[in-house]
Amino acid sequence: PETMAGDNRVDCDGCKRKADTTYQTYFTQLPTVLAFHFARMTFDMETFENVKLNHSVSFPLELDMAPYTEAGKDGDAVTGCRYKLCGVQIHSGGAGGGHYYSYANTEGEKWLEFNDASV
Repeated sequence: PETMAGDNRVDCDGCKRKADTTYQTYFTQLPTVLAFHFARMTFDMETFENVKLNHSVSFPLELDMAPYTEAGKDGDAVTGCRYKLCGVQIHSGGAGGGHYYSYANTEGEKWLEFNDASV
């Protein structure tokens, strides 16, 4: 959930004043395959250059999206919301260029690295 407070308060329709509030967006439908893309580049307003963000990102091998759905927001069990990590794409290099390679999980739970012609 995101809290809207201070300068970000919203207009309350009931009391006609600015009020602190909390809101959250829920999925009404989930895809068969769920893909996340993390924006790992940003624009530095002081240097006017693109900069790669190099901080570590961790993620689970299994993800239950039920709490983020309209049907599961109150803790109800929802089927079809579990995902298993099957691949990761990695960028080496900087914001101006670099190289992508990936890891994929086989059905036997073995992770393979795909880097151009080598597997």
